[in-house]
Amino acid sequence: MTKPYNIMSMSAGRSGSASLARAFADREPDIVAYHEHLGAAHHGVLTPDVGLMRRYNSFGYSPEIANFWDRRQKILSNHVANAKAAIYVETAHMLAKAGLIDWLCQADKDIQKNFAFVHLTRDPIKLARSLIERGDIREISGQWLWYLAPEYEKNLVSSEPYIEFNHYGIVCWYVREMEARTNLWKKMLAECSIPVMSIDIDNPYKDQQLNVFMERLGLTEHIKTPLSFPHNNKNESSIEGASVKQIAARQLYEEQATIIFDRVK
Repeated sequence: MTKPYNIMSMSAGRSGSASLARAFADREPDIVAYHEHLGAAHHGVLTPDVGLMRRYNSFGYSPEIANFWDRRQKILSNHVANAKAAIYVETAHMLAKAGLIDWLCQADKDIQKNFAFVHLTRDPIKLARSLIERGDIREISGQWLWYLAPEYEKNLVSSEPYIEFNHYGIVCWYVREMEARTNLWKKMLAECSIPVMSIDIDNPYKDQQLNVFMERLGLTEHIKTPLSFPHNNKNESSIEGASVKQIAARQLYEEQATIIFDRVK
């Protein structure tokens, strides 16, 4: 294995990306793991900024997008080499939505062979409920920076039938848009022989799936002890510690999402 090996993720958000990063945490020096790079010095350098996100999703892949990923890879490769790590993990869901997979599928084979992806999935109703509950997709700034905007020219799913349902509709459109995009990305990665493992965050056997994937990649010598996802946090679907009001709201959000998914096929 050529070092470092890069393990990235694809997801809509609210699907366990932070938990996946924590599964790899505290395993230095073999593994360097991050959920997101959100420092002031990182936006536009390690994390796509609003302008880059908007231009990629409006106009598509371009030399500007390619240059961003080229520079980023050089910076991170040096960082991981200085840390003497064998594996670099980053699970930010924004990366794929800013051209990472386009860049990777056009990169040299020497780069491609050192990448793998974990595709994090979640029941669409639960995902929609979690996005509605979080609330930041309601604002255009949240759509630009974290999620996707309904008016982007490069969207795969028309947002028109969803808009009449207002905020709930935008969330449900985003869930379907991300399903379409991840299906496309998985096909692109398969054509480049880049491994992908799909893991449902609510699957009770997700720990086993993750460890089997590491074995398949030949990385177990760097894992030492089996990987495990942490217990669901307060923002996940567990009702433990939730108030009656929160539980009622979650039920309403799931009912609304179910109605919209049923009406818009």
